[in-house]
Amino acid sequence: MDAARSCFGEKGFAKSTVREIAGRAGVTHGLVLRQFGSKEELFLAAVPGHRELDATIAGDRETLPERVARSFVERMEANAATDPLVVLLRSVATDQEDDEELATRVAMLGSQLVGITFVRYIARVGPLARMSPEDVVTHLSRALRNILLDD
Repeated sequence: MDAARSCFGEKGFAKSTVREIAGRAGVTHGLVLRQFGSKEELFLAAVPGHRELDATIAGDRETLPERVARSFVERMEANAATDPLVVLLRSVATDQEDDEELATRVAMLGSQLVGITFVRYIARVGPLARMSPEDVVTHLSRALRNILLDD
């Protein structure tokens, strides 16, 4: 599972191969397929939380920034160390290479979330670290609106 998380996190779903994941884990390609059945099933097992992300993304485009911000802050407040959101975002970006604008927006979104993760949940310094979760959602929503909806 660690090898799969690592590979999916680095390369995204589309560019990761079962062979490479098996090699990183020190097992055979066949063993991975026997255990999980397919690359898709391995991804779902290795990167939990996909259903929550699907629910967050579904809905009105205009409220997407607020939904993403709220989901992110709630997940980070609960357990920043093991959150799969960044892995999923990277997978979305790499799977959409034919749409450069979408890939750029997803990369910007990931960068924003990683920055907040570092300042608020790792370094824990400055005004962002002292802010209430609701204030983080408010400010993050504003930034995500520019990234996701600015045409």
